[in-house]
Amino acid sequence: MKRRLSLVLLLALVLILVIATSASASWYAGNSRTTAYGVRADISTPSSAPYVGSSGGSNWVGTPGTSYWVQAGWRYYSGYSYARSYYEYSLPTGYSLTETSNQSWGTTKNYEVSSASSGYWTVKIAGVSQGSWSYLAAPVSSVRAWSESHNSTVVLNTQFNNVKYRDSTTWYNFDQSSWRTDSPYYLSIAYTYKFNTLGP
Repeated sequence: MKRRLSLVLLLALVLILVIATSASASWYAGNSRTTAYGVRADISTPSSAPYVGSSGGSNWVGTPGTSYWVQAGWRYYSGYSYARSYYEYSLPTGYSLTETSNQSWGTTKNYEVSSASSGYWTVKIAGVSQGSWSYLAAPVSSVRAWSESHNSTVVLNTQFNNVKYRDSTTWYNFDQSSWRTDSPYYLSIAYTYKFNTLGP
């Protein structure tokens, strides 16, 4: 009897872990550039609302990191009427996600995350500063232009154009093929600085 109870408890624990892992999972598609002081891109919404089911996703430029990071782009989730421009960060001062405005379907906005000369990181949406924060060393190990889905049935159809990285003073087109594609998502690539994230 004790053995059967132990087996049932073990199976229940495994099931809980599997559900928790799948609930927090993300799928990514996009390109990265190593050792940069910033990243920016023109990120477009599709011509109509993509299918997201009960989940959602985002399309962004930002810095990497499991503890501390900054990103900006547009996001669309179940219950939204429109895509929303946003910026998000996780820093020693805390975590924050701020939605700023709607981004209509079939339109493009420029999003930027970069290190200012003061050592603070800044976010700009359509050229307008959203704030600045410290605690991120520059240059960071890499910068990213990625789409992110929180369920593998969420439809991606996002154009990234004029994807640029910055050295200490000047902006350049992305020039590395550091592609990421988590199945079922894929890329339609024109250049390292111009691509579509698509799928499933």
